[in-house]
Amino acid sequence: MTYIVRKIILLKKTVSLVVVLSIAYLFVSCGDNYQKEAVSFIKKNMKNKYSVSKYIINKNGEKISFDPYSYNTLYQAKDTLDSLTNTNILFAVLRPDTEYVSGTYINEHVNLMLGVRKSSPYLKQLDFEHFCEFVLPYRIGKEQFVIYDSTLLQRLRPVLRDLSGDLSVKEAVTIINTELKKILAFDLRSHALLSEPDILDVLNAGKGSCNSLTMAAALTMRLLGIATTIDECPVWAHRNSGHRWNVALDSRTGKWIPFGGAEINPDEFDVINDSVKAPKIFRYTFSDQDRFLPPKINRKDIPPIFRETNRIDVTDKYTVISDVHISPIDFPDTVLYLSVFNAEKWRIIARAGIKKGSAVFYNMGANKIVYLPVYYFRGEIIPASRPFILSPEGMEFIVPDLQNKKNITLSEYNRFYDIKWNIGIPAPGSEMELFYWNNKWISCGTCTVGADSVLRFSNVPSNGLFFVKSHDWQNTWQRIFTFENGKQKWF
Repeated sequence: MTYIVRKIILLKKTVSLVVVLSIAYLFVSCGDNYQKEAVSFIKKNMKNKYSVSKYIINKNGEKISFDPYSYNTLYQAKDTLDSLTNTNILFAVLRPDTEYVSGTYINEHVNLMLGVRKSSPYLKQLDFEHFCEFVLPYRIGKEQFVIYDSTLLQRLRPVLRDLSGDLSVKEAVTIINTELKKILAFDLRSHALLSEPDILDVLNAGKGSCNSLTMAAALTMRLLGIATTIDECPVWAHRNSGHRWNVALDSRTGKWIPFGGAEINPDEFDVINDSVKAPKIFRYTFSDQDRFLPPKINRKDIPPIFRETNRIDVTDKYTVISDVHISPIDFPDTVLYLSVFNAEKWRIIARAGIKKGSAVFYNMGANKIVYLPVYYFRGEIIPASRPFILSPEGMEFIVPDLQNKKNITLSEYNRFYDIKWNIGIPAPGSEMELFYWNNKWISCGTCTVGADSVLRFSNVPSNGLFFVKSHDWQNTWQRIFTFENGKQKWF
């Protein structure tokens, strides 16, 4: 069968990929030399894979239905969800793959994907290790488990006719992703979903979060013979939240091609640029990466970001990096962490083992990012040192001068970049409070904005790290800044 498929491709390279794939699916040899090895890889690495289904249960034990898409905005949906969970019980059911994914399905899926490997022109030069990590797996993250292969292929019949062996990986990704963009759209309300939906639910809804869209894109690309996974910046250092996107591997060049699943094609991709500060970027694998888990620590004392160990560090593929050396360290612990300011909190993004009173963090984003060294103990973040600005030139610690205070005027209360610059200008009559960092946020006092839309504060420490908080709204988007030569410098 393998011989026939190869002859088809050689004789007519422009043959529709759907024909090649269909033949492969029908005649995959169960005696493939790699079949046992592929099954072993899946079973070995599925032990930590699971999905979680959440339900709202009332006092009578009845399920209460909740659909965020029935509300006009995410905030309305979340307010309703908060109200429901405050007065009822939020019940979660964990479904481990080792119990809910059958051996029969694993064998069938492995045979299917080995057929894709044989027939796809985009996998000819892909080694078996990369195939196992980025083509073979039946799931991406914590989405609900579902058998999706035949249904997904049926939905993609129109795009299959446009694929051929003559296309580059980037061209093929563009064609497939353009079709996904017709089917799916990002919807902010999806962040209020109780559970991560499966790919068929996402397709039927026609919308989802960036988690759902990148999951759907990765599974689709893999089924069509393109090695694909997800890269993620868990928390930005210049705004709140984080982001994830897809990457496809061109096995001929060894290069990974970034794109936004069902949103942004490769040639339009610009998630990482000079205005974006990414402290860490991780690439998702199917297998666990032992080095990702902090050593010799009770799992309850591991920050949530490090509890999923199927990731590798690819920060250096996207942005300027630098190693960070912190010493001396007096705290009796084995691990030190670096955090960034995100959504009004310091959020952990990197770890390093402490050896002889010092720690080294490798490959940290160095695009003028403010970091705070911290410890993590019983769910609490404890400052370990002064915050510092990391740039290619080195580290600059930010130490407030409490002996040298001055009066300052601020023309902006906030500034951050997403797809454009968002600038907050003080509105006359609003009340705002200025804080500086000295092992915690300390108030410098409040100010009522005058008719000139300027904030005025007195007795402010020099050389500090600041942020302004409004008394009139939530402050999760507020950014930190320094004050140099009479001007705000935003981070």
